[in-house]
Amino acid sequence: MKTNALKLLCGIVLFGTVACVSAQSTFTCTETGFLTGSLNGVNFNNAEVTFTTVANSADITYDLISGIVPSYLAPGNTTIQIPGFSLATFNGPDLFGAFTEDISAFEPGVGVVGMADLTTLMGMLGNFDTSPGYDFSTAATFTGTAATADGSYSTDQGTLVITGVSGDATFTSTGAEVPEPATLALAAVGGLGLLLFRRRK
Repeated sequence: MKTNALKLLCGIVLFGTVACVSAQSTFTCTETGFLTGSLNGVNFNNAEVTFTTVANSADITYDLISGIVPSYLAPGNTTIQIPGFSLATFNGPDLFGAFTEDISAFEPGVGVVGMADLTTLMGMLGNFDTSPGYDFSTAATFTGTAATADGSYSTDQGTLVITGVSGDATFTSTGAEVPEPATLALAAVGGLGLLLFRRRK
């Protein structure tokens, strides 16, 4: 009876750890392009800027915009690096993130990828020739025509104002990262316990 209880406990540890790993896999999305605007009142012109979002696969949201356009949003900690400025972080927990939209219903074979807050598209938008249809857990890179939504956004380095964009933008998602060593160790303990019980039989 005690052996079965221990075996069950090891199984629960292993299963729970695997579930935890899959639910908490982090990934990074990066987008680089040329923007014009200002940060904290200091202007920049055609600067090569980089947005970076570190998000969690468990936080990805899916929606149908207007009931037609499939859209994924992956909110997370988002920074923007502008040459000559300190690294800026957008204010608010999970306020910004990466998104993809499949607009092929309106323009066959076309999708949009980029950065956004939870309500408004912003930053660079890359138009590419194949619909996204993925949830950021898979590594992918897109380069395409850049666009921007004018607006102001709060950061820890002051207000970011975007007024224009030039050239192409490149968007990259790394896919899910390897779980932390401590999490893997916990999974190993559960698996080892089950193996030992099998050998004793």
